[in-house]
Amino acid sequence: MIARRRFPGSPASLDALCRRFGIDNSNRTLHGALLDSEILAEVYLELTGGRQPDFAIRPHRVRMATRRERCQAKPNGDARPRKTPLAPRITEEERAAHSAFVAELGDGAIWSRFD
Repeated sequence: MIARRRFPGSPASLDALCRRFGIDNSNRTLHGALLDSEILAEVYLELTGGRQPDFAIRPHRVRMATRRERCQAKPNGDARPRKTPLAPRITEEERAAHSAFVAELGDGAIWSRFD
């Protein structure tokens, strides 16, 4: 999905992306999960701009959405709130154990605000 978005109309197979980024995949004669995952990790770094030859800070080649833009983006599909909320899956015993644990953390613990 990242490759298709970044290079629309170009092939997005693992072999095609290896050719594009100059990643050696000559050992990939058969499909093996370990080798494929190692190659995919290298491709992912190239796609996301994570590979950098030195410590110089550079802007990404592709403009990434800001946090605000991601939060304001409309979800895919029809995401609507439930008419009736789901019943809690936690038992009273688990709830009491959690409350006791949070109480041990003290008043300064962030979790005490949500209990």
